[in-house]
Amino acid sequence: MAIWLPAAEQDAAVIVDYYDGQRPGLGALFFAAVYHTVTGVDTMPRASPVVILPDTRRVVAANGFGAYGVYYRETAGAVLVVAILHLRRDPNWIQHLVQQR
Repeated sequence: MAIWLPAAEQDAAVIVDYYDGQRPGLGALFFAAVYHTVTGVDTMPRASPVVILPDTRRVVAANGFGAYGVYYRETAGAVLVVAILHLRRDPNWIQHLVQQR
């Protein structure tokens, strides 16, 4: 079961709005790709590497939206989606943001 932090939901909403501004319907395709990615993570949460210590993993979004990473933590019986961020952002900024959540 995947649980989304409100901040991760907000990340997704901002990106959906951006893509819809580029082309109507593209935001829905982005969200479907992220949802598909999270569903895969939910079945095999340890398949992705730990990228931010001590326990935050990252998987790249599916279906042509690979510029975005889904950051998550494995918790007791669930996957906690922490953030959805563009992978070209400053790695130090990403690390700081994710650790704050």
